[in-house]
Amino acid sequence: MPPRLGRSARHLLVPALVLIAAPTGVSAAMRNLVSQLRKRLFIGAEGLYGLKETNDRSESDVYRFQLGMVYSIFD
Repeated sequence: MPPRLGRSARHLLVPALVLIAAPTGVSAAMRNLVSQLRKRLFIGAEGLYGLKETNDRSESDVYRFQLGMVYSIFD
């Protein structure tokens, strides 16, 4: 039987980090945070950094940040 989680356990942040390296000259790193604020309400944030190298050896950086929210109408 799994341990019972108290009320404060719903507010834990769950981090995830993903690194991608491809032979085509594209590299990316993503970081996600998700938090359960209420029984049916989750919010999350994602940050992304990318680096691309073209055939002429020029490089460009890409940054992206996004927020998301999920509300479940069912338990």
